[in-house]
Amino acid sequence: MIMSMLFATFTAHGAVPQSISTLELLSLPESNRLEIAKKNSDEIYPQLIELAFNEDRSVPTRWKAFLLATAVKGEGAKADLERAFNHPKWFMRSAALIATKQYLPKQAQAIALHHLNDKALVIR
Repeated sequence: MIMSMLFATFTAHGAVPQSISTLELLSLPESNRLEIAKKNSDEIYPQLIELAFNEDRSVPTRWKAFLLATAVKGEGAKADLERAFNHPKWFMRSAALIATKQYLPKQAQAIALHHLNDKALVIR
């Protein structure tokens, strides 16, 4: 497992390196974690996706990991968005809808219409 991979971050005061794990990254405020994740996107994306689809992790961790991964990858996250849309857990399908609206806006309406009969009310 690559969860122990460390990322260099910098404070607003300059280049003061500090190492954090992927889980620690998710505990940061949203704007901070996005900034750090984008700087390390090639390394962090697979780790975030692994966390997002890990049934042993908590819902909040999985939710944040998935939304951060899609924010980092944007349109490049299409395969993982499709995977989340087909996931048995409602919160993964919900996260996929949110991310699709933000990162694939031209396709969002058609995808949402496809999910109007979803068994979870929150998805409909």
